[in-house]
Amino acid sequence: MKKAKTKSRSKTKSKPRRQSRPAKAKAKAKVEAQPVPKVEEARSPGSMTAGKKAESSSALYLYGITRGSAQLDTSACPGIDGGFKVRSYKVDEFSCWISEVDRQQFVTNLEREMENLEWLATAGIRHQTTVEKLAAQTTIVPARFGAVFSGVDSMRQDIQARASQLNRTLKRLTGAEEWGVKVFFAPQNESLATSATSGREYLAQKAKSLNATRSRGLPTEELNEFLSELQKKSLAWVPGKSGAGQPNLVWNAAFLLKKGERAGFDATLRNFAGRWQRTHQIECTGPWPPYSFV
Repeated sequence: MKKAKTKSRSKTKSKPRRQSRPAKAKAKAKVEAQPVPKVEEARSPGSMTAGKKAESSSALYLYGITRGSAQLDTSACPGIDGGFKVRSYKVDEFSCWISEVDRQQFVTNLEREMENLEWLATAGIRHQTTVEKLAAQTTIVPARFGAVFSGVDSMRQDIQARASQLNRTLKRLTGAEEWGVKVFFAPQNESLATSATSGREYLAQKAKSLNATRSRGLPTEELNEFLSELQKKSLAWVPGKSGAGQPNLVWNAAFLLKKGERAGFDATLRNFAGRWQRTHQIECTGPWPPYSFV
């Protein structure tokens, strides 16, 4: 499935324009929202293949869960460490998509590793890429970044304990994909007064102009109307984090859409982009694996 990371903006045109979002920014956004997982104390991870035990220095990293014994192409899946291959492991009616990882790095020292932003960005991109490649081929319940098991026994116990929930989630996500929508303030590129006689005065005038734009805000009734129209065109929605670390962000949410049925959704975005072109910008990104709906 060809990725269509898009941005819908209403700054200069009523029709949103779309651009690709940088990969590192994408990975960071996904990773930062995830808590460091609790991993049970290290013990032998069991066997990856019948009759052959894995080394005690390894653990299992989970990317997602699918139904049945799907044979997916993992050749383009980098794996979280860029080394071990991604493969499936059958647990009852589910297939768990995993790769072996170094226990010291991904269990013992995971919290410390996540403080290294370069490592976190690289690992986050690999995780995201692997999940996207799998999601493009079948319905998947994506695992959060950092889902590590000490071995197949602990993973099997976890999957079996969540079997009913996993089946409900897989049914709800079948044929669907996630899209993100954000609304930003749109500072006007108005010419500043030519009477500024110093750099300090110029910056003061620029700040005043920006604050004036922000003070106009977005009326609650208009935002509610926007959300209501998007809800009608989607299967489900969840609100995003307030602020989400991005300047001028005033509202964001994730929407679950049926694949190939975005015409009405896009029409709503274009409509409001035109209405708000002088004060706000709309950004639409996707499709994503449905992280927000798991």
